[in-house]
Amino acid sequence: NEDCLNYIDYATSSEWISPVIQKPLDPVEVIIENEPRKILCYKKVLSDVEFKFLALLNSGKEKKQILNQLKISKQRFSFLAKNITKKIKVLNEGVYKQ
Repeated sequence: NEDCLNYIDYATSSEWISPVIQKPLDPVEVIIENEPRKILCYKKVLSDVEFKFLALLNSGKEKKQILNQLKISKQRFSFLAKNITKKIKVLNEGVYKQ
């Protein structure tokens, strides 16, 4: 065990491996960063489930895939879509009113 630690120290000091351990990326965040539509501004007004739903829609997932991934019913799908639309509309009206 001590030999392993010495090897890791040696590999790190020789810059063969990085001493920094990176936190795994959240797949939803990766999708959001790579998408042309920037939906991150809506994260503050949406619940976690609503935001994941929006991110999946934004990434081009089909309804069936979203139902399976979020483990929701068709009724819940419709409710989330309507609720997200209302919240975004209210937010955008506040932003664009002059």
